Amino acid sequence: MNGNQLLLDFIIKEIQEELSEPLNKAGFYYRVFARSKSIASITKKLTLKGDLYRSECKKLQDIIGIRFVFYFSEDVEIFAEHLRSLDNFIDESNSLKDLEQTESDTFLGSLCDKVFMPNRLNLIFKLDEKKTKELNNTLRNCEDNMEIQLIDNTYEVQLRTVLSEGWHEVEHDLRYKCKNDSWWKYCGEESRMLNGIYASLETSERALEHLFSQMAYKNYKNKDWQAMLRNHFRIKFVEGGLISRD
Repeated sequence: MNGNQLLLDFIIKEIQEELSEPLNKAGFYYRVFARSKSIASITKKLTLKGDLYRSECKKLQDIIGIRFVFYFSEDVEIFAEHLRSLDNFIDESNSLKDLEQTESDTFLGSLCDKVFMPNRLNLIFKLDEKKTKELNNTLRNCEDNMEIQLIDNTYEVQLRTVLSEGWHEVEHDLRYKCKNDSWWKYCGEESRMLNGIYASLETSERALEHLFSQMAYKNYKNKDWQAMLRNHFRIKFVEGGLISRD
């Protein structure tokens, strides 16, 4: 890994630590993954799409990506609300909200409760002035003719649940990346079944939350207060009742 790539990764680490701090303090169960687009990939994409970006006044936006994967689905929206309150929040892509706004062509109205589809929640943020300068300096060091003006100073935060994470990885690599291939025309049933697998995972997530709620109620009945709090709120504790950062 070259020095410029390391500088990019350092910027990501700073962002990741800033975003993770409130989750750690609150004791959320989650995992976080981050990646930066490689210098070679950035150069290749600008070479291939530079003219398109210039003609449509667009910029390359997916250099930095961070994914938070939560054990429980209800925690996704809790963290999303926090992220939306940040000053550098710009916009979001929310597949379920998009579906809610889609009207069917029948008297049934919205398709939200009639169509099952994966939930993708991606939020876009603007880099602060310091990190923007670091990013631009890093990219300039890569190539003298790097067109910095075609690269946006934004980063994306993806929110997922732990059961859906594996499904999204499989779907992204084996369907999304080849979605325009002609063979999908005769594999429509299999494509539908792939979504069906996701549906079963979402049902399992709801069942998991219900299971822990049942245990919390039994903890309450047996006056096992610490276990009740842990299973009801599903947050980390250490001995003495303090929230763990581990």
